[in-house]
Amino acid sequence: MTVTITGKNYQSISDCEALGTWVGNKIVPVSDYFKQGSNSLGFTLITAGNNDCYLTGSWNLSATPHLRMWLMTSCLKELDSDINGGIQIYVTGGGNTGYWKIIGKESYPGGWYNCVVDVSSPPDLGTAPTLTSVTVIGFRLVLTAAPKNIQNTWVDNVICCDGLICTSDAQFGLQEIYDKDNAPAGAWGVVRKIGGVYLLTGSLTFGDASGSESCDFKDVSQTIVFESRKVSTTLYGLIAVNNTGVCKVQMGDAGVSGCMVRTQSLTQTPKYAITCIDTDVSDFKLHGSTFLDAGIISLPLNGVNREVLSCAFEKCGKVIASTCKVQYCNFISSDGDAVLINDDPHYVTDCNFISCTRGVEIDAVGDGTYDFDALVFSDAGWPHVNNTSGSALTVANGPGSNASTYTGTQVNFSTSVQLTMTVKDEQTPPQPVEGAFAYIDDQDDEPYIMNTTTNAQGVATVPYEGSTVTNARWRVRKYGYRNFKQLISIASDSINLPVTLVVDPQQT
Repeated sequence: MTVTITGKNYQSISDCEALGTWVGNKIVPVSDYFKQGSNSLGFTLITAGNNDCYLTGSWNLSATPHLRMWLMTSCLKELDSDINGGIQIYVTGGGNTGYWKIIGKESYPGGWYNCVVDVSSPPDLGTAPTLTSVTVIGFRLVLTAAPKNIQNTWVDNVICCDGLICTSDAQFGLQEIYDKDNAPAGAWGVVRKIGGVYLLTGSLTFGDASGSESCDFKDVSQTIVFESRKVSTTLYGLIAVNNTGVCKVQMGDAGVSGCMVRTQSLTQTPKYAITCIDTDVSDFKLHGSTFLDAGIISLPLNGVNREVLSCAFEKCGKVIASTCKVQYCNFISSDGDAVLINDDPHYVTDCNFISCTRGVEIDAVGDGTYDFDALVFSDAGWPHVNNTSGSALTVANGPGSNASTYTGTQVNFSTSVQLTMTVKDEQTPPQPVEGAFAYIDDQDDEPYIMNTTTNAQGVATVPYEGSTVTNARWRVRKYGYRNFKQLISIASDSINLPVTLVVDPQQT
């Protein structure tokens, strides 16, 4: 199995294999400790207060502002606090220098730590640099006392990178991504793993948007956490793309064994998106997974291998359903509209909306009526439907649906019941009868309540929204069988009538 990982929006600043233009106290290449290649650079920091080490050159970071560097220090006792910015990254450009606080004594875990910051964001100290003309990139350690006069700080692989692009010629999972990211040939620093949990500081893109590489990602029962870092609010995401290869993305299997995807803190600014809007993606399956504190989730068009089953979306932004199959899902405490339905027919069915500020947004008129199939809203006081189409709509509550409140343009609610006949023959065991004419009528009044034929499973079904019908006539006819007729009243409950057709000797 070959998994290929590349950096997204990648720019190399310094591989730290040799001294180059680095400036700092007693800098030497070190082969004992490294993350990328075969060397890091070791520094001897000796000053209480600010210890600045930096690289000089000429760079344009305006298009790739997520600056990363691996850093390790043994000055654990002397390192200043998180709030004071014990470890900082700084950039000089256009005569201005900005400093960003990364981590301090309370949070630094020891060992190699990948520092990442969006240098286009406002700095914590100093003045925002001009990113088109950067001349200095460095790190600062703020120490509360002078450390021992020995080599005590190391840096490696200074780059700009937004995340990872993943392709493969066979199926792979998160472990393979982590292994590639942390190998000396990669060392982008996007994925770390602690206690079996995958922690991300960038996006994961599955597939090749501009070429012919394929991708087959599948994993089950894993936890993904997007860390609370000083990155762009639009950086984090799980993205499926494709061009001429074959792209498959799946979490969970057969509706269960899904993954947990969440932010590190429910109060952090960078959320994460889930995006699959590329029509060339062949398979996109989310099964039995939980998504906590996501931003916008954009699903693909309807397709045989495109489905979201038995998932939970808690405290998430809007799920843009498109025509994707979304079934048996729970939407909990949504941040605004839980789901956007803008296609008719749509394929959002058998879902629960629990404590959602707003349930279903509808922003397109369609034919004026949207069918809700087993969409259950737990809160009567909050709008179940947000009509942003600008025109009045009708929501037809099918069996199990209870939408009744709205905001936006007027929404009329109607309630339907499902009328079904399941037709089989006399065999042992009984076999479905396909192609039988199935009717339901009210004393021959047209249009008939049902006027169709049975499918391959012997089933004929129709939703009904009309008034109560007393002694409606339920009829089935097919050549070779005796006609069937039964009087059944239609009220407020769905009806599933089993029908057995008896062979008619005079027609055989």
